[in-house]
Amino acid sequence: MAPVVLFNAAFAAAVLFAANLYLDHSNWLAVSSRAERVRIENSARATDAAYFAQCLAQDHVQMFYPDLVTHNATFRDLAQSTNFLPLGPVPNAQTAYCNEGYGFVTYDSDRYGFRNEDTRWNRPVDVLVVGDSFAQGACVADQYTFSSQLSADLGVNAVNVATGSNGPNHYKALIDVFVPMARPQKVVLVLFPNDNVSIPEEDPYSRAMPAELAKGYDPAGVSAQGTEFYEQVRPLLEPSASALEEQVDCQTTDLTYPEKTARIVRDRAAGGSGSSFQDYRAELSEPGRLRGLFTLRALRQTAKNLMNPADSPPVLASPDATYAALDALVTTCKDMCEPIVLLLPTSSYWRPDSRADTYFAAVLSHLEKLGGGTDVKILDGRSIVDIEKLTDYAPLGVHLSTEAYRRVGRALGDLVSRQD
Repeated sequence: MAPVVLFNAAFAAAVLFAANLYLDHSNWLAVSSRAERVRIENSARATDAAYFAQCLAQDHVQMFYPDLVTHNATFRDLAQSTNFLPLGPVPNAQTAYCNEGYGFVTYDSDRYGFRNEDTRWNRPVDVLVVGDSFAQGACVADQYTFSSQLSADLGVNAVNVATGSNGPNHYKALIDVFVPMARPQKVVLVLFPNDNVSIPEEDPYSRAMPAELAKGYDPAGVSAQGTEFYEQVRPLLEPSASALEEQVDCQTTDLTYPEKTARIVRDRAAGGSGSSFQDYRAELSEPGRLRGLFTLRALRQTAKNLMNPADSPPVLASPDATYAALDALVTTCKDMCEPIVLLLPTSSYWRPDSRADTYFAAVLSHLEKLGGGTDVKILDGRSIVDIEKLTDYAPLGVHLSTEAYRRVGRALGDLVSRQD
């Protein structure tokens, strides 16, 4: 009898060890499969920062993001002291934006800091585009932004009030201020899975009343308080000292990064870094790795996650913020403009998000409740952009490729011009 008990115990231990080994290897593989992409992307961003510091900073201001006020006490205190809550980057400035393999994008901001020819505000606004970096046009030339495409393709005056890093809290504020002021015929709200984010309790945009926000903006531009805010912000946007360490030649540096983009293509073809069990075995010498295997640490952590799902990120991090933005879109547009919602998917390679489809389902469900599915036009970009294709995203980053921007822009133009 004893040999049978011993055999069963040994068998059970072996099964547990094998399960733990599988889970530990799976976790290691998930991390290592992102390692090469992160290394390449970080290297490119470091060169971008050096290029800005050494080649552009003398004449251009670095992009200011309103989201800094949400998450950074320094900017939040500045907004409070000047009694101005910024909705855009620095106004009337040569602005250095970003590079994801097409070269460094720069533009002249308008009277509110947005990416438009300022004269667009002197004419009736046909379409107002609200969103984050995708709506702003990161990191592509002006001709590929949704507002520029709508203007060129449809012969309308489309105005862009989007800024990178914006979230649903900022979308609501933008709608509250610029829809009543510009009185556009149509408003396009662009949503991306990273809008499924928790909003800090101290976020001033979530608490601001529309009337208070509007005091900082009028048809001529920002208020005196706004001018003071941006004057104090500009010194805070100076390049960091670390950006001066990597020397770049402003005339010859190839900002399309052909070698880096080729490595990305190889990495994607290999399914990440192409790490194998042999690579994993070679790293078992890391401190604590073997001890973790024998103490079944990976197995215990998995069991803990199953028993305590609250420890995992919520499927809907802050649905109320998104719902508030959608409510503002529909309510503010009532009897004034036509609301349109554009959903853009995230790359499975650059920024995989297992919650994306659930988030978009919640958005569509809420819109159904708001308008019975008839009052809001919806363009689901998941039918236009292939999340598995590298070519639908920028050569070195999360945003759309020029070709994908163009495809989505054409589809958006068809929807905007459609008469129901």
